[in-house]
This record gives sequence, structure tokens and C-alpha cells, in this order.
Amino acid sequence: MEDLGAPTLEMQVPGGSPGSGPDGLEQLYAVWQEAFPDNHAEILSLLSEGHGAALEGRLTGTHTGPLRLPAGEIPPTGRRVSLGYTLHVTEGGGRMTSYRLYFDRVDFMTQLGLMPEPAAAGA
Repeated sequence: MEDLGAPTLEMQVPGGSPGSGPDGLEQLYAVWQEAFPDNHAEILSLLSEGHGAALEGRLTGTHTGPLRLPAGEIPPTGRRVSLGYTLHVTEGGGRMTSYRLYFDRVDFMTQLGLMPEPAAAGA
């Protein structure tokens, strides 16, 4: 991982980034790997131009480990999630200089059983 991120790598992640630079990137992936050890990320589409790329993906996995977030820890729920996400990265000198991840936190927390299912429209 340390070869992927520039020392000046800036990260933006829902719920807060665990850090910046190559160490922040390593910590982010470690958090998700610990919480969802069976995770699988699928790239649905990828666009790139110049020094930037954007991708749409889906992460699936079972929440069997603690999810250690900057705001606190979520104990394992044993629930399976399927989470759509968008990632935008820029690079300079062959390394990522910007990493911006977007996903629906309400949908994520609902899938974990930590928020109630939204009411159906017109109900």
C-alpha cells in the first residue's frame, strides 16, 4: 500500500479518514479488512482521463469483526452488506495524491441493523 499513496495523499472518507498519506490508506484498508474479512470489491465502471480516475463499485462482505471508525467502534453484527460506492482518485508522480470515497452511510447502517428500514413511499 505504501507504494500507492504519495506522502501528501489527502483522503476524504464518509465518517472521517483514519489519517493521510500512505499510512492513512493502509489504515483505511485495515479497518475494512478487520470488520469484513470476507469482503469482495467489484468494479462496475471505470473512467479515467489525464491524472484522474473515477470508479463505481460494490463492496460485499459479512460484518464479523469490529468496525473501528474515528467516531467509535461498531461491534460485529454478523450481517451481510452489499454497498455501492464511488471512488475518485488523482495521481501525480505515479502515486495517488487524492482519494475521495463516497457511499450512502444511512443504507450502510441500515444493512448492519443499526438504523430502522425506511418507510415505504406512500405508506
